[in-house]
Amino acid sequence: MEERLIVIERDNEILLRKMAKIMTKDNELLPSAEAAPKSLNKEFRQRELRRITTQNLMILKRIQKSEPTYSGDQWEQDRRTHEEYLRNIVIHKKSLPKLTSKTKSTGKLLRRPVTAISSEILNDFFSPDRPSTATCEINT
Repeated sequence: MEERLIVIERDNEILLRKMAKIMTKDNELLPSAEAAPKSLNKEFRQRELRRITTQNLMILKRIQKSEPTYSGDQWEQDRRTHEEYLRNIVIHKKSLPKLTSKTKSTGKLLRRPVTAISSEILNDFFSPDRPSTATCEINT
């Protein structure tokens, strides 16, 4: 029985020394406060980011090198044409046919009157001192 106690005490001393060694030195197996979790796909995400950034830069260069497809003169001519259409609508509004549309539920035609535009709005819209690039809202 005494031999058994000697073996147990020797094992306890060995265990105590090992525990003291663990407590006094920094152990690599224990998580430290500085260590952050490491991503398993960090390199892949960085490669993807570089690839996408390169593609975006190439697209940006192509956009910057391209010429505009719509000229300012054509834009101004379109504005004048649409103003002329609006004048014609106002002048001939009494002779315009009624607008119709079908309802979704019944499929029957509905008649809606053409909305009249007040002369005050038109005078403001077609005034000679109005800048050509200004926008104008027509309330119906």
